[in-house]
Amino acid sequence: MKKMHNALAWCGVVAGLALFGGAQSAEASVKLSFSPTGGTPTTAQVAPGNSVTLSLYLISTAEVTTGVNDLHFDIASGPSTGSKFTMSTRDLTGSAYPQVIPASFSPQTLPTPTNLTHATPDDVNSLPTELPAGNYLVGKYTFLVDATAVRGTYTLTTVDFTGEGYAGGAGTGYAGGAFSSPATVTVLVPEPSTLALAGIATAAFAGRRRRR
Repeated sequence: MKKMHNALAWCGVVAGLALFGGAQSAEASVKLSFSPTGGTPTTAQVAPGNSVTLSLYLISTAEVTTGVNDLHFDIASGPSTGSKFTMSTRDLTGSAYPQVIPASFSPQTLPTPTNLTHATPDDVNSLPTELPAGNYLVGKYTFLVDATAVRGTYTLTTVDFTGEGYAGGAGTGYAGGAFSSPATVTVLVPEPSTLALAGIATAAFAGRRRRR
């Protein structure tokens, strides 16, 4: 009987370790986010004919990364999709993955027809620098909302068409995998009356401060 109890206890330990390992694997992820911490980013409000700049981050909980493959942007939902948004500029200042293909940039309407591939700078052996798990800036992208865009709420998202969103380290032959989740942000294109009311409120507040 004692042997049976010991065997059952050992099975329980093994099962517990397996479950723990599975939980650890399930928690490990590589994702994109418009928030530096991976949380839900603040809703962006943009009037038609104006622009908003969004910072894109890669967030890895356990994996080594060396790049971002085949990055596209699109409007996942909204009153009117596609060509009403244009990626007008790209800023790689402070990027952990500053080597980009194509190196030159030209404005692209959404969905972006050209995939952007980012990579870490080469190390002393002319190989991609491996970045440990962490939160890294990919780049800052400015999106212009067309003057004719229908007012309403849009969802701007990254798209991983190939399922190979990130590049790993030398241990995997620089092979990576799909992102566990895309970066998404809500973009509100307000009605003119909403903008007018916001302007009146701002002016009234400024007036009160001057009177004080």
